[in-house]
Amino acid sequence: MKPLTAYIKKELIESIYNFRLIITLSIFFLVGVISPLGARFLPEILNQFLDAGIEFYLPEPTYLDAYHQLFENITQLAMIAFVLVFGNTLSGELSKNSLQILLSKGLSRWAVVLSKYVVMVVIWTLSLALSTISCYLYTYYFFGSHRPENLFEGMLALWVFGAFIIGILIWINVLIKSYSICLLLFAICIGVLYLLNLLELLTIYNPVTLLGVFRNLSLQEAIFSDYTILLSITSGFSMLFLLLATYLIYRKSI
Repeated sequence: MKPLTAYIKKELIESIYNFRLIITLSIFFLVGVISPLGARFLPEILNQFLDAGIEFYLPEPTYLDAYHQLFENITQLAMIAFVLVFGNTLSGELSKNSLQILLSKGLSRWAVVLSKYVVMVVIWTLSLALSTISCYLYTYYFFGSHRPENLFEGMLALWVFGAFIIGILIWINVLIKSYSICLLLFAICIGVLYLLNLLELLTIYNPVTLLGVFRNLSLQEAIFSDYTILLSITSGFSMLFLLLATYLIYRKSI
């Protein structure tokens, strides 16, 4: 376990020096800030650009709109940025053969895969926490005191989905060394999930459904226990991709 712990520390420190951690946290912080800003001022901005002769009605924004914006911005902007930043987290080292020295000193290949996964999940967790805190503070400033119900449950579902896509990304990184092809294959995988989500029969088993948990809970269209099976399935797939990545890295010549 000592080599694993040491390599995790090394990866965390390296994420600071190569600015991956700073870039990711900055993006998620900005997403947390602009979400309540967008919810508060979007109606006024739209009214400025609409023709005076057109009748257009937008309901008065509430604090709930800020959190809906937060989840949309994370899934549509911040999550994409996260994938771009960590798109070659392992494939880059495999292509440069920079793991040879560490492996020759006794570091196991499974420890390389697991440490990469752990570090990315830690950064994903910190990013979600920072985004949530910044959104809460700015929402409090614009909308006053409030109690965001179902926020923890929604973030938990988003966290599980993030851990799932990290597993996919690690697996693809072991499979392919090219950064651009890694991103392309990852986009195809996510695209297939979205296409499968069009089939109502598969919706309750599709990890993509987790992205809409907060909205469904806040609109009282579902309860959190409805997603228990899906959360378990998604977590299982995360472990499966991690095992596949471990299997593949033992079959590679490094």
